[in-house]
Formats: sequence, structure tokens, C-alpha cells
Amino acid sequence: MNSELTGYEYEILERHGTGRLGEELYIGFDPNLNHQVMIRMLPVSMISDAETYQRFMQGAKLTAALQHPNILVAYKAGECEDGNIFLVTRFEEGLFLNDYLTKYGKLSEAEAVNLIIPIADALNYAWESKKIIHRNICPETILISKDDRPLLTDFGIAKSRDAGMTETLKGVIMGNPQYMSPEQVRADRQLDFQSDMYCLGLVFYEILAGHPAFNQDTPAKLMEMQENRKPLDIKLKAPWISNRCAKAINRMLEKKKNKRYATWTELMVELKKLNGTMEATSELNMTDLTASRMKISSPGGKIREFATMMLTKLKKNGV
Repeated sequence: MNSELTGYEYEILERHGTGRLGEELYIGFDPNLNHQVMIRMLPVSMISDAETYQRFMQGAKLTAALQHPNILVAYKAGECEDGNIFLVTRFEEGLFLNDYLTKYGKLSEAEAVNLIIPIADALNYAWESKKIIHRNICPETILISKDDRPLLTDFGIAKSRDAGMTETLKGVIMGNPQYMSPEQVRADRQLDFQSDMYCLGLVFYEILAGHPAFNQDTPAKLMEMQENRKPLDIKLKAPWISNRCAKAINRMLEKKKNKRYATWTELMVELKKLNGTMEATSELNMTDLTASRMKISSPGGKIREFATMMLTKLKKNGV
């Protein structure tokens, strides 16, 4: 690959492995912004695979449209003169949540709540401003940055209600069965934000229990459990958490979406009550909420001592 993307001012510094869609990853430098970037490149050879191409471009377009402090910043998406498709995002050092849990163990109630609030806020922003749902909320798509901010990443299978860019994917089951809503399992065509809410509830459960809400040896069994079974009572796995916290998780994990929180705001109000920074009121103090955007203190140590690059499950390659 050339040291610069043709037509764009990004210098390629080194190759950084392979992404989940098979795209090539590069660490680059943007001289205009004066900092490093991550470049995801879909080679011409993969563009003949219509589904992979559409998923990549869909994720690139949706990510570039989102500007929120808890969503990984995307700068540009486009096509090189040689036909390669690329997405440029900010390069962030940090730990993905699955690696964070492996290193530090499960979180306290306060730490868990302070992680979930800003991710819920980011998902609320995506839905309210763009009618975008993520569809892949899991520990592998939540990055804890070097400065302890949770960042939502990987909109590779995101979906927009407003755009017609997902037509060929309608009715197709997509996502990770371990973090999939009942609606996703059924391949419902009218997914909304409450599908993401269920998946965030699965993450909430896991960071307190220390393991996923559902474990099975096949995707089919996992999907059956997501659609029909309740997870083991969280209080049996994390007996120290408050009853109110357990009720919040259980409500997020209701199989029928009309039994979950009616809005992201309603959920965030409840979470704010849990960590003691909001009076018991039906109104959300947005200033208070914004001020609460998290600064996780690492259990038993500092996250800064262990920095990883932007994507999980990379197969590290030479330059």
C-alpha cells in the first residue's frame, strides 16, 4: 500500500492487522489534525462480495454522521483511485471492555452504572438525532480509552430507520448471538432503540456477574435463550448490588420490548438515582447527567498501565 492515500492527506505509518469484516487496518497520521488515525481499508478484491461491501459502507456512513463524546470519532469515508474503500477514525489507546474485565475482574455497582450511563447517552443520541441503532452492543465494541472514557465503536452492522441503505440486509439475522435481542433473533424488520437497550442490559449483567448472561455451545441454543429464557437472577451472581440495580437490569432484559424502559432518558434517570447523584424525581437534570459522564477508576490498578490499540481480536501482522 502507498504511504499516502491517493487524494487524501493521510500518511500510512504501519499495518495493524485485520478487522472483523476482513478489512485491513493501518495506523496513519493526519498532518492537518496533527495526530494519529486508524484507517480501515476494504480491498478491491472484497468489493465483489456485495454483503461485505454494503456492511462496510453502511457502517462508515453511519459512523461518520455521529458526533458524540462517547462515540469513537470518524473523520472520513471514501474511495481511493485504485478502488479501495476506506474509513478513517480517531486512533485511541485503551482497553476494550472484554479485555478490561479479563484484567481487572467484574465491576462494583457504582463503576458499572457509571460505565452504562454514557453508553446509554450515546445510543440515545444516535437514535434521537439519526434514528440509528447499533445492533452489536457487546464488550468487544465498547472501548475504555486511555483517559478512562467509554467509547462506543464498530457501527459495522448499524441500521438507520431514515435511510434506505439497509434494504438488502432486511430480514437477515445479524449480530453476536451472545449479545442479541429477541427481536434480532426473530429477524424483525422494525427494530428500534429498545433492541439496543436489551443488548446493553446484557452488558450491564455481565460486568457485574463476571460472565455473560447466557452461555451455550451453539449459536442456535444461544438465540433460543435470548428469545425465550431469563438469565439466572443477577442477585445470585452479584449479591452485593442493590435491589434497585437488579430491577433496572431485569427491566432492560424483558423479552417483550414494551416492558422495557420507554425511552433512553427514562433509563438514564433510573441509573442516576442508583449512583446517588440525582434526587428521586421524574425529571432528568441534563446538566447533572452531562457532568456525570464517566471517569472509571480501575479496580485494583490504573488502566493507563495497559494500553491496546483500537480494534479487538486483531491478528497482529508485520508492516
